[in-house]
Amino acid sequence: MKKTFALLLVGFIQVSFSYTDDLISRISLNLEQWKKSNQDEKICLFLNQTKYSIRDTIFFSAYYSTSDLLPIKSKRIFSLGLISEKGLMVSRINFAVENGHSPNQITIPEQAKPGYFQLIVFDPLVGNVMFSKNVVLVDRKSIAVSRRPISGIHFNFEGGKFISGIPNHLVVRGDPNQTVNIIDSKNELVVSIQTDSTGIGSTRFTPNNNTSYSITSSERIIKLPLATAEGCAISISSLADQKQIQVSMPTASSHFKRENFILLVHSQKIISSAAITFNQRGEFSYFIDDRDLPNGLTEVLVLNESSVLGERLYYENKQKATAVIKLSKKQFSAGEAAEAELVVRDYAGNPLPAVFTATVNPHYKDIWGTTAQEDFLLNPVLTNYVSVLPNIGEKRTELINKILILENWQTINWPDILSNKPPSNIPKNRLVLSGSVQSEQDKRTVPDSTLVNCFLQNAMVGYEGRVNAGRVEVPFLFDFYGREDVFYSMEFNNKELEGSYKISLDSVAPKIAIVNSSKEGQDLDPYGDLSHKCGVVMESYRFFNKSNENLNDQDNLNDRFEDEASGSDVQIKVDSYVVFPTMVDLVKEIVPFLEIKVRKNSKTVRLLINQKKFYSRPKNGPLYIIDGAMTKEQEAFLTLKPVDIYSIKLINDANKLTPFGSLGRNGIVLVQTKRKKNEKAVSNSKTVSILGLSKSQTSSAEKYTQTNSNLRIPDVRSNLLWAPMIETSSRGESKVGFQCSDLTGESVIVIKGKTKSGVPFEASAVFSVD
Repeated sequence: MKKTFALLLVGFIQVSFSYTDDLISRISLNLEQWKKSNQDEKICLFLNQTKYSIRDTIFFSAYYSTSDLLPIKSKRIFSLGLISEKGLMVSRINFAVENGHSPNQITIPEQAKPGYFQLIVFDPLVGNVMFSKNVVLVDRKSIAVSRRPISGIHFNFEGGKFISGIPNHLVVRGDPNQTVNIIDSKNELVVSIQTDSTGIGSTRFTPNNNTSYSITSSERIIKLPLATAEGCAISISSLADQKQIQVSMPTASSHFKRENFILLVHSQKIISSAAITFNQRGEFSYFIDDRDLPNGLTEVLVLNESSVLGERLYYENKQKATAVIKLSKKQFSAGEAAEAELVVRDYAGNPLPAVFTATVNPHYKDIWGTTAQEDFLLNPVLTNYVSVLPNIGEKRTELINKILILENWQTINWPDILSNKPPSNIPKNRLVLSGSVQSEQDKRTVPDSTLVNCFLQNAMVGYEGRVNAGRVEVPFLFDFYGREDVFYSMEFNNKELEGSYKISLDSVAPKIAIVNSSKEGQDLDPYGDLSHKCGVVMESYRFFNKSNENLNDQDNLNDRFEDEASGSDVQIKVDSYVVFPTMVDLVKEIVPFLEIKVRKNSKTVRLLINQKKFYSRPKNGPLYIIDGAMTKEQEAFLTLKPVDIYSIKLINDANKLTPFGSLGRNGIVLVQTKRKKNEKAVSNSKTVSILGLSKSQTSSAEKYTQTNSNLRIPDVRSNLLWAPMIETSSRGESKVGFQCSDLTGESVIVIKGKTKSGVPFEASAVFSVD
């Protein structure tokens, strides 16, 4: 009998382990599928500085990598916005990252006011914020940044759920240095929490079944959710050389006797797992050596085959790389060439090949001191906290872990993983014109399959798209830069769509919760005052070198279109003829190949197309380009006054019309008017403005040398070096050189980057210029 029982027990254990292994294998497989259909991506920006004058440009170096910080080689397009403390986007660009690393820049608009700003990176199609950095804009006066009063108490539980009958770790955020009380339904005090200087506090308490609790502070009262038995509580504590993960579950829970297990996930990979065996009190402890716990973020989950019972992120800060900056000396003369050597090693002294960004600025203390690892791994969740975090150390790491509980930051959608249906969310690497198409008069949508012809008037390239369910999406296969005016027309069943219709572009603008505010003080800001004085000096030296060239009123804005077609086929200078009263008369008398038929209430314009052996007459009217503006509306052409026209040109050779695609197949009429400066002859509602890519520029500081500078002009650069993309050798070494300006005082060289294996590092060194 004993032997039979032993065999049954062994069989049960084997089945149990087999069940657990199968479940974990299935989750691992689903996780791999998730990674294929949901891009494992991070974007991190390093700036040339964190304080700017309103006359500056913000230079940045973008690192595009996986969650384990290995570079992603594919191309990716992001949007970058500069957000004021009122939540307004004052400047925006699109930029592309290729091969995992790319520099770019964003201009601070002249109308920007001094104060606190956020620089955010977001997906231009979805709008989710992927990176955020706090910056300050100054004029001459100092800027004091403070936290806005918290409108309420924010809270969350370690594990994500409020569980009855067992200890819960509660984290709250309110005003700094305040007392927060937990009271029960009888208004009796359960426990008090004291927030620190960051406004964050925590406690542990055990809620009773069917008892309501509230958080109170000053005059604010917030009800906690009713504690439930369906779930578990998670707590993580540090022991001597290991971490203890405590999982607690009420014995009354319907999950208590089910097959539950714990997962540790790092960089979207399962690094450890175990079946959970609760004791009689509903407790289970899991231990992991510190050496086995990866650096960075680890996700801790308690699951069964159908649901997630508890989850949280845990942050471990392990220094795995050291970077040292070796300056040739600590003191330089104004205008002297300087050189710095960088060495990156692991803690065993082995070289680490790396890529990094270097900048040299005046030695002014940054308001926000995030580390390279925090920027890579914890952005943007720390954006609203970095101004008040303590110095680097155990207290900082402990506070960061409380913030992760509070924010309930989730990197993987586990319910989708368990459901075996991971959604597809592959990011696009092309700029796209997308929006809804409606009639301006009655808001009716145009028919499905309507052809939308688009033409980028600066890039001189056309694209096509089809309307589906009242929407159109046109991907642009080739990159274009800057602001672009896109002209569009629509056809249905090979006929131009009649009626007033319009494309309303999608607007993706993420909502940013600004928790800090700023106030301009009376004292001078050292950097702002320096920037102001340098600007005055440079303006005085540039004053007599300004160009006095004026725009020629007769500049032909149609030239680029004519060049695209390799020249026009017919050219007519209207001033060479007598003045005609109407455009109908002018066209009939002096413009060949352009036909106008006048009926009682309508006029029809057609341009004969040269097919080499014969001329064809299109069913639809030509494309008009009037002073660089495209239109298909013949009334815009016919209502012009002949006396105001300088020239008319025609493109009607079928081969020359090819670059314009469907838009040009009926011929092109180019009209140059006797316009005044900035005057528009045609205002076309069939044009939308879209934002292209920002073309990367190199900072002037990087190319500056004393030999090519004008010695009569003082060198008052504050940014002595901006080197966004530097690679070390296989020995982990690199050198950077820069030219000291005429400004004296202390300066600092700062480097931030990561090794080729994905280990973040940073270093700085201070020197003086006399």
